[in-house]
Amino acid sequence: MRWLDGLMTALFALSIAVQYNDPDPLYWMALYAPAALLSGLAFAGRLRPRPTTLAFAVYLVLAMYWAPALLQA
Repeated sequence: MRWLDGLMTALFALSIAVQYNDPDPLYWMALYAPAALLSGLAFAGRLRPRPTTLAFAVYLVLAMYWAPALLQA
């Protein structure tokens, strides 16, 4: 599974780089950066539960915040 962690790190890093030309790049870069960091930590064998739980909580709050707009579409 370690190779998959490395692949996801590279893909998230590429996603961050591609967002540079987006009209609102900082928004998307801020969403991809924690995922890239966490997968990089997993690749290095240094992933701990606390940062993963914090990232999950932040993404869960953002999902609940955006859910009404998604249901109206």
